[in-house]
Amino acid sequence: MISTEWGAPRVFGNGFKMEDVQAGHYGHQLHVWDWTKHTRIQSLDLGEDGQIPLGIRFLHNPESGQALLCCGLSSSILRVYKAEGGQWETEKVIQVGSKKVKGWMLPEMPGFISDIVISLDDRFLYFNNWLHGDVRQYDITDIHHPKMVGQVFIGGSIVKGGLVTVVEDTELDNQPDPLIIKGRRIPGGPQMIQLSLDGKRLYVTMSLYSAWDKQFYPDMIRSDQ
Repeated sequence: MISTEWGAPRVFGNGFKMEDVQAGHYGHQLHVWDWTKHTRIQSLDLGEDGQIPLGIRFLHNPESGQALLCCGLSSSILRVYKAEGGQWETEKVIQVGSKKVKGWMLPEMPGFISDIVISLDDRFLYFNNWLHGDVRQYDITDIHHPKMVGQVFIGGSIVKGGLVTVVEDTELDNQPDPLIIKGRRIPGGPQMIQLSLDGKRLYVTMSLYSAWDKQFYPDMIRSDQ
């Protein structure tokens, strides 16, 4: 089994502060366990590429010995694999760039990838950017060099009409339009995702954690509830 690190509950339970990251209260390691002996056999320090590692998903092919890992704060996808000699190693295969912004808590906004899913045929990877607001589809036929083949914005912090102004963006020419369903603007950003078994439908939820929802998406908390 391979486990990831988020952070100290006493810290993230009160909302996100960059000072807590700098103080070392958030994770940047993976831990490999012997499931038969219930002992830890290896820990991998992911460094700057692996700040706040969250979801890890193995390829479905039982002979592959590979997994993909999403790292929230660093907004990266790492390939986790067993190398010669039996040790586990990582390599970064996707990096989502931060956007320079005004009207937000920091001058640069990371995508904050919090969940990933791999299609049953191991052909496609799907992941979310909870802060930017988009869900992406990548072709991982060549897992060393994934290629983005789909993208849709579902809420997020950089949509038009919000408090945030994007002043520099290496990916988009304009801020995306907000998602409107039945006349209502959808608050929050895409978080947990699940792909149907036939690979034709992707289900998305918008809430990450109540304290973080209130901090980053206060419109999600309705006054009449």
